[in-house]
Amino acid sequence: MLSYTPNNDSVFLHINISNTIVTGEMIYNLFEKDKSTGTPSGIARGDTIIAEYKFLSEGKESISEVAFLKTADNLIEGFGEVEERRNKMVFNNIGELNFNGSMILVNIPCKKNNIQSSLTNLPVAL
Repeated sequence: MLSYTPNNDSVFLHINISNTIVTGEMIYNLFEKDKSTGTPSGIARGDTIIAEYKFLSEGKESISEVAFLKTADNLIEGFGEVEERRNKMVFNNIGELNFNGSMILVNIPCKKNNIQSSLTNLPVAL
């Protein structure tokens, strides 16, 4: 499991990569933003992961593209301009994503086999 937990923000991600197929479970709980819980699924190419994050937030289901850069032990979330296409928020240009290190997810021990149970029981920043 990977996490980002500075100050009042928290992001938790359990990710599986099989060959180039990426699946997982993720929670975003960012200060003064709506919490979202869902599943990323996509493709890993080299050190980059591009996935659709299908999530629930405030009772509404949405899909947003997410990107991560793999390092030795961590994932760095990528950011860029987005637009809505076919009811999904997608990056305008994946080649222009910024992996500036503002959100680095670090490995943490995961003691439970059931990740949804683990994610549900994690402390939430207030």
